[in-house]
Amino acid sequence: MSSPPVTVGQAAHIAGCHPETVRRALRTGELHGKQRTKSGTWKLRPGCVKKWAENEPCKHQIDSRPVSLDAFRQRRSAS
Repeated sequence: MSSPPVTVGQAAHIAGCHPETVRRALRTGELHGKQRTKSGTWKLRPGCVKKWAENEPCKHQIDSRPVSLDAFRQRRSAS
C-alpha cells in the first residue's frame, strides 16, 4: 500500500528545506508532483520527496525514458 500524498509544506519538512525550494524543484521538473488546476495545491509522493532530498532518482525518474519522434516522423513521411 502506498503512502498518502503530501503537500509542499509537508514535503519541505520531510526534505528539511524551505517550501519555496520544493516549489522551485517542482517547476523545473527536478521533483514531480501533481496539481488538479494550474494554480492548485501540489500533491507529492513521500517516497519521491525522500529520494529527492537524498539527491537520488526516484522510481519514476529511473523508469522514464526520453521519447524520440523520429520513427513516427519517418513512418508518416513514407505514407
